[in-house]
Amino acid sequence: MSIEQQVEQFARKIIDFHGFRFNDGFSCLIPDKEPFPANEGLFLWGFSQKRMRFETKIEKFHTSTRIKRMEQMLDLSEKEYRKLFTSVEEYLKSLKDIGFVDIGKGVNLFGKAKINNVQADAKFFEKNLEALEKFEVVSLNNPMVKFAEDHGYFQVKNKNKLAWNSEFRDTPSKAKTKTKTSAKAPVKAPAKAPVKAPAKAPAKAPVKAPVKAPVKAPVKASKASAAKAPAKATPAKASVKTKRTSSKLVTTVPLKDKLKKLAAAQPASSIDWEEKKKTWVKQTDTLYKQVRGWLSEHSKNGHISPKSQRIKLSDANVGDYEIGSLELTLVGNHKVIFEPMEMNFLGAVGRVDLYHRGNTHKVMLLLRETNKNTLQWELWKGVNKDEQRLFNKDSLEKLITSWIG
Repeated sequence: MSIEQQVEQFARKIIDFHGFRFNDGFSCLIPDKEPFPANEGLFLWGFSQKRMRFETKIEKFHTSTRIKRMEQMLDLSEKEYRKLFTSVEEYLKSLKDIGFVDIGKGVNLFGKAKINNVQADAKFFEKNLEALEKFEVVSLNNPMVKFAEDHGYFQVKNKNKLAWNSEFRDTPSKAKTKTKTSAKAPVKAPAKAPVKAPAKAPAKAPVKAPVKAPVKAPVKASKASAAKAPAKATPAKASVKTKRTSSKLVTTVPLKDKLKKLAAAQPASSIDWEEKKKTWVKQTDTLYKQVRGWLSEHSKNGHISPKSQRIKLSDANVGDYEIGSLELTLVGNHKVIFEPMEMNFLGAVGRVDLYHRGNTHKVMLLLRETNKNTLQWELWKGVNKDEQRLFNKDSLEKLITSWIG
C-alpha cells in the first residue's frame, strides 16, 4: 500500500473512530445537532483525493449561512460567534507546527484579518509518521472542538485513544525491526572475510617487488607499461559506451514532450478565477429561474411559495462574494432549500446543496462541464454512478415527493 493510500485510510479512521462526520467529498467536520442535517457543521479539514493532501477551508466558518445556523442552533449572537476567530488562528498555528504550509491568497476571516488556509501533502508523512500522530491529537484537541463541547452539542469519542496506534504503531515498528535485522547480517559477514585473506598476501609481495623493480629497471618498466596499456584499454572502452548510452537517452524524449510534462506539473496559476466565479453565480441564478418555471403550476395553486435571497460565500481564490439561494415553502410548512456551498468541487464548477429542512435528507447539485463544452446541472445522491442523474423537472418532483411522504 502506498503512503497516499495509508494516509487516506488513516484520515477516514480518524473521522469514524472519534465521532466526527463525513460530508460529501470526504471531509472531517463537527456535526450540527438535530434537527439540522448531520452532514453539516464546523469544517475542520478535508482530504483531497485529487491532490492527495489534507487541506483546511476556513472560509466556511464565516458564511452568512453558517453564522445564521449557529444562531438558530445555539441561540448564539453573531458577535459571540465571531470570537471564534482567535480559535481558528490558534488551530492553524497548531497545524503549521506539525509541518502544514500556507495555500491560496488568504481569507478575510470575519472581516478582521486575512488568514491563509494550510495544507500538507500525503507524501510529507512518508518518513515522518509521528507527524500523523500529532495531526490526530490536534484534530481532537483544538479550540473548535472545545467550543462545540462547551456549548454542549458535540463530544469527541475515544478521546483518550488514538487511531494512529492501530494504524501505524505496530506495522512500522515491525518493519523497522526487520530492516535493522537484515542490515546487521550482511555487515558482519563481509567484515571478517575480506580482512583476513588479502591481509597476508599483499604484506609480502608489495614490499619486495616495488623496491627492486623501480630501482634497477625504471626505463624498461615504463616502456612495458606504455606498450601494454593501449592493449588493455578497458576504461577507455567503458567511457565510450557511457557516452553512447547517455546520448540515446537524451534523444528518446523529444523536447516538446518534456516541456508538456513540465507544464502539467506546474500549479494552475493561469486559471481565471474571477471568470469562473461569474459563471458560477450566473448559472445558479439561471437554475432558480428554471425551478420556479417547473413548479409554476403549484405556485399558482398556492401550494408552493418560492423565496430567493443573497448569501455570502468565501473562496480562497476569489475572496468573499455574494450568490443566490432559494427556499421553497410547501403546504404543511415543509421547506426545501437550494443552498450554494462552494466553487471548484469534485471537478465541477460548483456545488449547491438541496435538502429538506428539519431532517437529514440531502443531495448535491453539481454544475458540470460536458464533453461538448456545455454546462449542465447533475443531481448526486452519492459518488457512485448509479446515484447520479441529470437534474430536471421530473427528478426534482420525484425528490420532493419522496421527502414530504
